Amino acid sequence: MPQYFEFEVSLCHVKPKIWRRFLLPADSTFQDLHMAIQDAGGWSNYHLFAFHHPESSDVLIAGIPSDEDLDVYGKRTPDARRIKLSSFFGKGKETSCMYEYDFGDGWEHDVSLSREVSLPESFKRRLLGGERAFPHEDCGGYGGYQRCVEVVRTGQDPDGDDPEEFMEWLGGWEPDFFDLEATKAAFDRPRAGKKSGGRKGEKQAPRQEEGDDMECEEALEEPPDRSARKARATGESKRTSGGGAEASAGTFPGSAFRIALAESDTEIERCHSIMGDLRPHVRRQEFLERVKRQKREGGYELAFLEVDGEVKAVAGFRISECLAWGKFLYVDDLVSAPRERSKGHGGRLLDWLVNRAREEGCDELHLDSGVQRFDAHRFYLENRMSITGHHFSMNLRKS
Repeated sequence: MPQYFEFEVSLCHVKPKIWRRFLLPADSTFQDLHMAIQDAGGWSNYHLFAFHHPESSDVLIAGIPSDEDLDVYGKRTPDARRIKLSSFFGKGKETSCMYEYDFGDGWEHDVSLSREVSLPESFKRRLLGGERAFPHEDCGGYGGYQRCVEVVRTGQDPDGDDPEEFMEWLGGWEPDFFDLEATKAAFDRPRAGKKSGGRKGEKQAPRQEEGDDMECEEALEEPPDRSARKARATGESKRTSGGGAEASAGTFPGSAFRIALAESDTEIERCHSIMGDLRPHVRRQEFLERVKRQKREGGYELAFLEVDGEVKAVAGFRISECLAWGKFLYVDDLVSAPRERSKGHGGRLLDWLVNRAREEGCDELHLDSGVQRFDAHRFYLENRMSITGHHFSMNLRKS
């Protein structure tokens, strides 16, 4: 019979206790456990996470790996999508760990293995119980949580802000309310699917990726594994003998797509209808000249993805070199048509940019993303990118 782990997850440093209990198959991954906690607790999966050893928070069990992010022992974070729960929990092994979510707010959860059980049924996960509401996303950590509770219970904001506006932001959040049946209906999965170590097969359209790089933006529901990414484009990339546009062609259900560089005036102008959604301050009449000037003076290139002859997504980029990164490709712009998001166009363009960078001998690929673009951050992280620093800016046009 199928084996299951019964977990109880409770939020640390908060009283009365906030907790959830659920079942996961014993062969689930730490990524599955992460998503179970997110969905059971009402978190939005906007931020980074990590699982720590119960006896030492310095020892990482699983999380989002990064070449730049080493633990105190100089080891890279084990990939949560590939680490099985059974490798850590079970008979003769550990019975608990600590789950940290949102490194800014610093939410710590105690994850306890209550029991192992064999059941005749086969399912992916099942919610068993819980009490009280998890904190509101991005409320500001434990201090912010107490502020939310105070506003809801007294109608007054201890920080002196307008309580009505604060209540509107909370959107009906109540600290003592937990609807088990409604949460269970959304949480439970009736049968176990094939595990891939990630979130493949779990479509979560309401929370799918839509963000921007330095204002770049894209919405996707592409899985991060390489085989799936390879399947985005079934054709070959080809460079013309005259040193012109590099093109990639392929297919996806019902349509054919092509990725190429915009070289002619007509091709550049065709990209404005998509780029204008990301850069509304760049008017159509000046778009062509600005792109041509950037190409001429700064090495800017404009790539587009078209489906059946219609442009669906565009990406602006440049290749440069610096002491810090060596030779690199920088993504200035990445955007798909608003009605075409969650169809994988941005993922195909990102893959194309990665391949272009490699062919040009680049050491790294870089982009910036606004601090508020949580969905974009999740997309980039799932596509094997890392958060490596902060971007600072100064507006020189203001006096």
